[in-house]
This record gives sequence, C-alpha cells and structure tokens, in this order.
Amino acid sequence: MWSTRSRMRINEHEDRVYLANEFGRPFVKVLAIPLKRRAIASESSGEAPATLFFEHALPDDKIDKFLSFISERLQPLSIALDRILLEYHLKWTSVQWEGTFDGIKDPIAIVDIDFMVVRANRHFALKPSSERAYEFSCHKVFANSELICRGCPVALALETGEPQRAQVRRGTRVYDVLSYPIRLNDDHVSTNVINHYVDITSSRELHGRMIQSEKMAAVGLLAGNIAHELNNPLTGIRSLAQVLMAEVPTAGTLREDIVEVEKAAERSQKIIENLLGFSKGESDQKQVLISLNEIVRRTLPMLKTAMREHRSEILLSDAEPTVKVEPHLMQQVVFNLVN
Repeated sequence: MWSTRSRMRINEHEDRVYLANEFGRPFVKVLAIPLKRRAIASESSGEAPATLFFEHALPDDKIDKFLSFISERLQPLSIALDRILLEYHLKWTSVQWEGTFDGIKDPIAIVDIDFMVVRANRHFALKPSSERAYEFSCHKVFANSELICRGCPVALALETGEPQRAQVRRGTRVYDVLSYPIRLNDDHVSTNVINHYVDITSSRELHGRMIQSEKMAAVGLLAGNIAHELNNPLTGIRSLAQVLMAEVPTAGTLREDIVEVEKAAERSQKIIENLLGFSKGESDQKQVLISLNEIVRRTLPMLKTAMREHRSEILLSDAEPTVKVEPHLMQQVVFNLVN
C-alpha cells in the first residue's frame, strides 16, 4: 500500500483515492514525495514514512523541473518535521507512562535521597491539590506529616541498595510499603527509590477476625473439656449446701453463709452452661425462638473482666422481644459489640 512506500510517486491512483477519502473531493493529479525521518521512524521500524503531497496541474514535461526545485528544499523541511515528530513522540510517551501509573490503584511514587517526590501517580496524594506533588516530601504528600513515616523503608533501601519492605500508616489505613532502589547515573550508588504502597487494612481486619474466631473455637474446646470436671464438684457443693440448709436453723449467720455458697455454686454452673452454649459450632444448634433479653443475660457474665474498668448500666426491655436465631451466634454478636 502507498502508506508503507518510500519512493517518489507521480499521479498514482492509490494516492488520489487516499486524498479523496480524506478531504471528501476528487484529486486529479498528485505528486507524493516521502520525507526522510532520521530520529524516530524509518521503513525498518515498520512505521509509515511521512509523505508530502502536491496537487498540481503541471504538464508532464514540467514535472521534472518542479521536482528538482522542491528536492533542494526537502532537507530543512525533513529536519523540521523530524523535530516536530520527535517532540510529539516524547510527549505521547510521557502521557502514556503517566496514564499507566495513574491507572494503577495503589499509590506509587519515585523519591530522591532527601525524600522529595520526583514523580507520583494520582493515587499517591492524600488529597487532590493543584500544587505539584514533586514540590514536597513524600511523607508530606502521602500522610500530610512533617516527619518521616514511622517504619519507612526508604532510608534502608538507599543504604543497602536492596528492596525493602515495611508497614506505615496514613490516618486509619495501614499500607505495606515496598521500596525498590534505582540508579539514575553511572555510579553504583542508589539515587532514588520507587515506593509501592499496598493498602492492607482490610486484610489486617480479616486476619483479626480470623484470630478472634480461632480464640472462640479454643474457648469452646476448653469449655467442653473442663465443663464435666467442674460440674461434678459444683453439683456436690450445691447438694451438700442444700442438705446443710435443711439441718441448720432458719435464722442465723450460718444459714446465710450456706445459702450464699449454694447460690455461688449455682451461678458457677450457669456460667459454664452459658459458656458451652456460646462456644457451640454451627452443627450443634438450630434456630429457635428466644428472647433478646435472655441472650444478653447469658452473655454479660462472660464480659465481667472486659467491663470491670467501665461503669455500666443495663436496661432491658420489659416487652421481652423475641427473635428466631441460633442462640450461640447471637451471643457472639452481643459479645463482639460489647467487647
């Protein structure tokens, strides 16, 4: 096709068709003169050569004279075109490069040895600003802080010349920072660092919930193993206390003490029962109709330690609202809300 040929062409059909399609009108006579592009494009690169088109009405015996005239002026025109295309190519490469980085959702920045931002994508800045990010330090732009982020791996990456990894905070978010040292000169010394920030807040929260679930599973296993061992002596204590209450006078401090012992044993058994119900797995219980107040009453004894340093006031509804749920799951909801 004409677009990949570099020879001079006179009144060729393909050229006339091309121009007619581009300009929407017919072309009768056309001279096509390819221009040499030294800087960025050539036939070997596979790019189409720049072509200068002349629409003319010259007779055939005048064409050679015109070509001789125009050939003397092609070199400066080619140089000017070369510079224009080179500037366009560099600008397009820069736009493409920035667009690639801006398309990455993770914050990315190139910083120098003074922690000043050299280049950054649009997700790096804490807040959009009309000011250029490279006028400020990375910790100022990223975290709005005058101090270097705690745990920042940039200094260590520059010192060792090896990639480093650390975690830093930006407000309530936690980021895993990967710092890659680079060299922008011929020396074997790192001059800049590429920082890649990965938001790990959600994964940390998920990890925390997994740990909490493992703790609850461990509590359930522990409760199941010790419940029998504790229930037996507690049952004996309650039985003996009830026997003693029948033998001692109804009035007196001794009977009051025995009553307190029996109540304490009963309360201990109730706590163990609640703990077992709280820690049961999904296969152990089905959905039942139960009062929310009862759920709260079962759960609060297991939160005495957590609530010890707080002043608490418990107000339960007189209406005893009921829901159809798996009691142990609802207990876990109350436990997590309070804890």
